[in-house]
Order: sequence, then C-alpha cells, then structure tokens
Amino acid sequence: MSLVDFTPLPAEDELMDQATKQYVDANAAIAEARNDVKLTEFRATMEAYSARAEERESAARQREGAARDREAAARDRDEIRHKDLDRRMAQFEETVASVKRAVVTTGIAATISTVFGVAAFNAAMMQNVLAALESGRQASPAQIKMQADIGEIKRQLAEERAARVR
Repeated sequence: MSLVDFTPLPAEDELMDQATKQYVDANAAIAEARNDVKLTEFRATMEAYSARAEERESAARQREGAARDREAAARDRDEIRHKDLDRRMAQFEETVASVKRAVVTTGIAATISTVFGVAAFNAAMMQNVLAALESGRQASPAQIKMQADIGEIKRQLAEERAARVR
C-alpha cells in the first residue's frame, strides 16, 4: 500500500489540537450545565404549576362538596317545611270541618226551633180562639137577655135621634 491509496479523513474526524479541544469541551460542559439549570428551573416551574393546579382542584372539590352539603341541608329544611305545612293544612281542614258541622247543626237547630215556635204560637192562638168560642157558648141566658136589651136600647136611641133631625 502506498500513501496514495489512503483516503484522507473527513474534516470531522481530523484531530484538533489539545487547547482547542479543551476550549470546546469546556464550552460544551458550560452549555450542558446551562441546559441542566434551565431544565431544572423548568421542572421546578412545572412542579409549582402542578402543585397550584392540584391545590385549586382540591379547593374546587371542597367548594363543590360544601355546595352539595348546603343543597342537601336546604332540601332537608324544605322537606321539614313541607311536612310542617302539610300538618298545618291538615289541622286547618279539621278546623274547617268542625266549623262546617257547627254551622250546619246550628242551622238545623234554628230551623227546627223556628218551626216549633211557629207551631207553638199557632197552637196557643187556636187554644185562645177555641176558649173564646167555648166561653161564647157557655153564655148564660141572662147575658143573652142583657145583650138583646142593649141592642133594643141602641135601636130606640137611633130612632129618637132620627126623629129630632127631621
């Protein structure tokens, strides 16, 4: 083999001198360190964001739980109010029913007492009329004669008055 047969190395495979190599290696190490710092800062930022997101999510869950608890308490209060309202309505209906019974009973009693009162008045009147008729039947003959005499006196007085007027 001859020297001509060797193909030259590509530029990237050529050896660099020691100082340049140290300089490049130092720059690469610095760049890598900077990237590590940036990556660490990025991770810390992302972890902080994640922590804050978890805190917000936890707070939101707590608020939702509290809201559900408040809604359940409100439903319970509403149910208690509805039961109390139903109880009061039942009492009111019982009161109205008893008032209806009292009004109907009073109306019936008033009607019956009115009917009996009118009947009693009629009976008293009939009794008085019958008593008057009976007393008229039992008039003595002397009373009948006196009635006839009074009638005769009235007739004579009327004739005398008529004669004076002529």
